Amino acid sequence: LGSTVSMRASDQRRYPSLHLNRTIACEASSEALSAAEMPSRVTPVPGAISFTPSGLLFPYFIGASQGLDEAGYFTPSTLFAGASGGAIISAFICCGIEYDVIMAGMQEVGEDCRANGTVWRLAEVVNCMLRKYLPEDAHERC
Repeated sequence: LGSTVSMRASDQRRYPSLHLNRTIACEASSEALSAAEMPSRVTPVPGAISFTPSGLLFPYFIGASQGLDEAGYFTPSTLFAGASGGAIISAFICCGIEYDVIMAGMQEVGEDCRANGTVWRLAEVVNCMLRKYLPEDAHERC
């Protein structure tokens, strides 16, 4: 028995930053299972996660990704996509960068921007952080 779990339209409006459309495989018998017999977690079938442009939501994406990853929703075949800040978090995840390292890189960007401003320089500050933290073969991994 397979079932599809996706966000309701009202949830998608409330939480536009994270779109999940994932099929979860589970087996059920004709008899009800007791709580002790229930599996401790479901096994997700490979799916895809897309992150929207984020701006200041980037730290949220890091935390949400870490929570989903620790809950077992990311598999080696999970696909990641995104635009702007969403593409950055996708690249970090695809390259296997640890979440605390991702957060450290984004904190460096924030500190630099607070100290020196963002006008005409934000792209270079972010690019510098990407060159520092992403591996040279990131374009092949993603």
